[in-house]
Amino acid sequence: MGWRSGQSYSQDLRDRVLGAVDGGMAVRQAATTYRVSIAYIYKALIRRRLTGDAGINPNRGHPPRKLSPEQDLALAAHIRSRPGITLAQAQAWVLAEHGIELSTGAMWNAAKRLRLSFKNVWPAPFASWLLKVAAEWVCANVSGLTGVMLVAKMEIRALGSS
Repeated sequence: MGWRSGQSYSQDLRDRVLGAVDGGMAVRQAATTYRVSIAYIYKALIRRRLTGDAGINPNRGHPPRKLSPEQDLALAAHIRSRPGITLAQAQAWVLAEHGIELSTGAMWNAAKRLRLSFKNVWPAPFASWLLKVAAEWVCANVSGLTGVMLVAKMEIRALGSS
């Protein structure tokens, strides 16, 4: 039975290691006997001295996910049915439907976990207008470039305010 990185030692092993050290075994010898690091033994001894507990830290690991698997599936269906949805809109939907407030990062991680993406889908009229402006810009001569760019900026501002 080997130990894996990120996994806590069992309570039985902790008790045996600390019992051996308490019984007079040298720390280095206990480390080689029980195949734990010297640093682990010293940290366990210090923790026991400070808190009185040498058990597994209950605060280890990641906090549990806020969304249940069923809520994940509902979120995936909701996002897939609305191709232009934003993260903020998805957050508002989760709050309204399930009463769960998710941060932007949590929503992004949920979408990534569900293999969803938030693509920027432009509306067709804006895309065709942008292509027209780009064509005018390319066709313009060098002296007229500044004027076309100014007109494009003014039209973008006008579209944004409407």
